[in-house]
Amino acid sequence: MKYPYGKRLKELRAQAGLTQKRVAEFLHVAPSTYASWEQEKRMITINMIFRIGKLYQMELKDFFED
Repeated sequence: MKYPYGKRLKELRAQAGLTQKRVAEFLHVAPSTYASWEQEKRMITINMIFRIGKLYQMELKDFFED
């Protein structure tokens, strides 16, 4: 079963009121890379999920909860 990580990324970003560009800057990746994660065109690494957790001040387990 595949986890819809793109949907989760988009939800978190919208809740925080951030743009894709701003999140990409925080993660030190190109905006196109971040956009491809939200669209699930590219796999996101666990390292990036940890960094996203820092951005949204959440634990790793919270990323995987709906």
